[in-house]
Amino acid sequence: MTGCSCLFSQLLHRLPYNVFDKIVTEFHGDRYAKGFTCRVHLLVLLYLHLRQVRGLGAACALLAQHPETFAALGLPAAPARSTVAYANDHRPAAIYARFFQALAGHVQQAARRGKRRYPLKRRVCTVDATLIDLCAALFPWAAYSPTQRAVKVHLMLDHQGNVPVFAVLTVGKVADITQGRALPFARGSLVVFDRGYTDYTLFGDLTAQGVFFLTRMKRNLEYTVLQTRPVPPGSTVLKDEIIQLSSAYAGPRCATRLRRITVRDTTGATVVLLTNLLTVRAATLAAVYRRRWDIEVFFRYLKQYLRVTTFVGRSPNAVAIQLWTALIAWLLLVLLKIESTAGWGFGRLCLLLGDRLLTPGDLSAWLHPPGGPAPPAP
Repeated sequence: MTGCSCLFSQLLHRLPYNVFDKIVTEFHGDRYAKGFTCRVHLLVLLYLHLRQVRGLGAACALLAQHPETFAALGLPAAPARSTVAYANDHRPAAIYARFFQALAGHVQQAARRGKRRYPLKRRVCTVDATLIDLCAALFPWAAYSPTQRAVKVHLMLDHQGNVPVFAVLTVGKVADITQGRALPFARGSLVVFDRGYTDYTLFGDLTAQGVFFLTRMKRNLEYTVLQTRPVPPGSTVLKDEIIQLSSAYAGPRCATRLRRITVRDTTGATVVLLTNLLTVRAATLAAVYRRRWDIEVFFRYLKQYLRVTTFVGRSPNAVAIQLWTALIAWLLLVLLKIESTAGWGFGRLCLLLGDRLLTPGDLSAWLHPPGGPAPPAP
């Protein structure tokens, strides 16, 4: 996209278009495109998210005021609203889902080269899901309850850089644990989740695969204490025990030894954690579980700063494309945050970038303002 000096064009340069073009070719996404290719489709939707435009008509009208953006693509003008709406309904959403997964791996590598945020050397991921409410009259296909409609985003967040590395979109009635059983976990990684993912068969399978988990223990779980470990005086850790599940249901499904950690949180309440990681300090695991809240913050920012609560199409395909492109836009913001030395949070980065998307300038100079914090040592 050479020839256009606006910040939006320079931001799009960070996308691996060679990977995107291969995915488009695999799904025949540009068949009968007539000039409105998948690249241009992605450009319009990314602008919709980053600029927080209310609808497709407004996004196309704003882009039409800057023809140099499309001149760099070899196109005469911005597309019409009807063209984008037709593509949302008929172009395969799997194109953008596959591109999100490929881009997530690229961003994850960039985040790992940055400053480490966690004392654990192993990979730490959090798994959770969020509901996005829909109008029952306009989205009858998104089953959730007899009177409500919703879609659900099941997501795995890498704590190194807050990078979403895997996601699945379903209708709202699909349970969290149903998708949790199908998520791919890397051997040796630590997966953090809440009590909604409690499944003793899953716990046993993860242990057999060499995957560690950390969650809150249910109150009615029956167990036998095998060993009581000493805890440091004055620590927030109250108990550190090695246990064996003893109930007739849980015992055969998870026969391995587990660890029960009782800690006091910042409000003074008692929290009981359950994990199969036996070699890490209890205080460190408690600190890691407190950072599980990062995924809740991620969902809040995603809904607040990108277009994922109101939709520009009503079909399942259009909703899926809008959600996948929102996650792609988030990954672009993560890349900018990694590159920037200004120390901006995601909220401020979204607001500042959204106001200047089509403004001419040097994006690198904008990310490194004079007087900002010094870049971290390599």
